[in-house]
Amino acid sequence: MTPQSNNNAWRFLDTGTARGAENMAIDEALLVHCRETGRPVIRFYGWDPPTLSLGFFQKATREVDPDRCREEGIDLVRRPTGGRAVLHDRELTYSVIIPEDHPLMPRTVTESYRRISMALLAGFHKLGIPATLSGETTIRTADFRSAACFEAPSSYEVVVDGKKIVGSAQVRRDGMILQHGAIMIDWDVDQLFRVLITKDRDSAQRMKVFLRQKATTIREVTGQTPDYDTLSQAFFGGFRDELAPGLQADRLSRDEQTTARRLCRDKYDHSDWTFRK
Repeated sequence: MTPQSNNNAWRFLDTGTARGAENMAIDEALLVHCRETGRPVIRFYGWDPPTLSLGFFQKATREVDPDRCREEGIDLVRRPTGGRAVLHDRELTYSVIIPEDHPLMPRTVTESYRRISMALLAGFHKLGIPATLSGETTIRTADFRSAACFEAPSSYEVVVDGKKIVGSAQVRRDGMILQHGAIMIDWDVDQLFRVLITKDRDSAQRMKVFLRQKATTIREVTGQTPDYDTLSQAFFGGFRDELAPGLQADRLSRDEQTTARRLCRDKYDHSDWTFRK
C-alpha cells in the first residue's frame, strides 16, 4: 500500500513498534490534528520494550510495583483513556481517532464501541477465528478482583467462547473520539501479576485463575501465533469493510510528529503524569 491524497478518506497508519510513552503521544497527537483536518484515522502499532499501561484514573502507587517493572524490563506509562492495567507485549494494538459528529460514528459511547467492535470482529473472521460480540453490560467496579484490564467487563466486547480477546478503552475530548485497544496474540499472566500489587500470593493465584476464565488469546484459541503482518492485513480488511470505506495508507505528518515528540517529552515520559494522584 502506498500513501495517497484524499481529503475525505480515512487514513491508515502502521507506525510499527515504539516505547509506551511514544505510542501514547502519537495517539494523542493524532487526536489533536484530526480535530483540525476532520479526517478519521485507523492506526496499528506494537510495543518495544513490553509496557504496562495504566488507565487514566488508576492509582499507580496502589496497584503497580514500579521497581518490579524495572526488574522485568517493562516500561510503565499512563494512557489518556480509562480502564485498567494492560501488559502490552505480544499483541497488535489498534487506535481509532474520529470526530464525534462523523456520519459513520454513533453518538453514544456504547454504540460507537459496538461499531468499532464490528470492524474488529470482521478482522477475526478473516483469520478464521469464530469471534462474537458480547451484549450490553452494567459495569460495577466493586466486582473487579484485580487491576487487570482483561478481567473488567464492558458492553459489546469481542469474545471467543465467552472469553474476552480484545481489551479496549475510549476517551472523548473537544468533540473527538480516541479509542484504542489490544488484540491479544499471546500473554504471560504470571508476569502480569508479578508487576501488579496483590494482597498475598494466594490472592494473586486466585486472580490469575479468574482472569484466565474471563479472557483468552489468539494462540490459546487457534494453537498458532500469527505474525504481525498477517494480523495487520486481516484487521486492515476488517476496518475497511465494516467502518472505514476508502481506507488509505498514509504516514504521520511533520506536524503530527512534532506534536507527538512534545507530548512524549512533556507528558507521557514525565513521572508527574505516570504517577499522578
